[in-house]
Amino acid sequence: MKLRPSTLIEFSMMLVVVGSSLRNVTSAEFDGVVYSALGNFLREAAFPLAIVGFVILLVRFVIIKGDIRANWSAPAVLLLCFQVGLIFRTGLLDEMDVRLVLGLVLQCLIVLIFSIGLPTIRKNGGWLKELTVGAAFACCLYVLENVYEFILNGAATTWKGRFLGLTNHPNFLGVSAAHSCVLLFAFVLDAKIQKRVRFVFGFLALGAGWLVFASGSRTAFISCIFGLLLLAFISGGKKAIRYVFMLSPFLLVGAVIYFSSGTSDYDVNSYRFASTQNTRSETWSALLDNFNGSPFWGVGYQTAGTASSYLRALASSGIFGCVPLAFALVIILAKWCRLVLFVKRNAYDFRFAAIPLLLTTLTGAVTEGYLLDLFTLPLLLFYMEMFSIAYLDRLVAKPIWLYGSEDATSTLRSRNSKKSGHKGLPPVSQ
Repeated sequence: MKLRPSTLIEFSMMLVVVGSSLRNVTSAEFDGVVYSALGNFLREAAFPLAIVGFVILLVRFVIIKGDIRANWSAPAVLLLCFQVGLIFRTGLLDEMDVRLVLGLVLQCLIVLIFSIGLPTIRKNGGWLKELTVGAAFACCLYVLENVYEFILNGAATTWKGRFLGLTNHPNFLGVSAAHSCVLLFAFVLDAKIQKRVRFVFGFLALGAGWLVFASGSRTAFISCIFGLLLLAFISGGKKAIRYVFMLSPFLLVGAVIYFSSGTSDYDVNSYRFASTQNTRSETWSALLDNFNGSPFWGVGYQTAGTASSYLRALASSGIFGCVPLAFALVIILAKWCRLVLFVKRNAYDFRFAAIPLLLTTLTGAVTEGYLLDLFTLPLLLFYMEMFSIAYLDRLVAKPIWLYGSEDATSTLRSRNSKKSGHKGLPPVSQ
């Protein structure tokens, strides 16, 4: 990969991802937060930018000539079915909120574009590369705009010692930065990418890591560490275990310093944890009460963002309503495990970035409710991860002759091909 102008898919996905990364509506507790002029403009323009990205992809799909290609992902369809059931259940219990309908429409667009649109526009798997690159460009912009806001207007966008950036909550800044950090480092560790590109992405990945720290989000810190450790494991070849053990002490020391900073009297963040530590316990308690009140069908859509996604799903949809979500997680984790073993034994490529990203997403979902959001960066990346993993899993599970000649596609070669006699792995087209 070299420095070059972005393609249509990359540019459109960059707009969609950037549009999902900035929340414009804030709660009353953040009324004192004042954004810079550029920050306000970006927050107002975020959602329209996402719509523009969707429209570009849809128009390109409509006018394209040739056969329609598809890349179906059963977990993504099941997640969408779960969301449809949840929103209709909410409509039966309460008055239907326009935002819920809009969120459902956007998720239907995501599934349509990822399953049919992108594979048709870019055949032979080229869509996966451009989708990943477009998401990485968006993460670069996300880091730059939030770091810029901190430099220009950091004091006014800090709440109880925690930096909000251009989002509506420091936790959302943190989890989005954690995903950005893992995705950008996935490019840094691909030796086939041009060195100056890796340097730029590495610098911005460190910026994303700093945003995780500045947000004061413990969930973001832990999920980012898990994603980076898995990334080091699958990309390090035979030395992967050694790299993980070498990194672990530094990460442990960093975690101790990070979490102990909340109890220091002289630290600028001295009460950033103490003032918010009961939020989740109160929210989780309320969700458990809701679940106990209607354990089988749920009580409808809940807006508790700082709750566990899984507990929030149970309280909202009940046991029966959560069946599609449960199957989606089981299926995607089974494919994920197979791919982890595959990449560990074979050549690493940045197109496998969905593997560590999925761990980051599901780990963060234990204490954050973003899997039930309507249209946010973690949810959008979750859909991207499911479609990418579904495609890669089919790719590595089928014989090479099903994908055409090696002249038209690039092939990942096994590190142990000479010893094992393996002639090559299924191609991942560029």
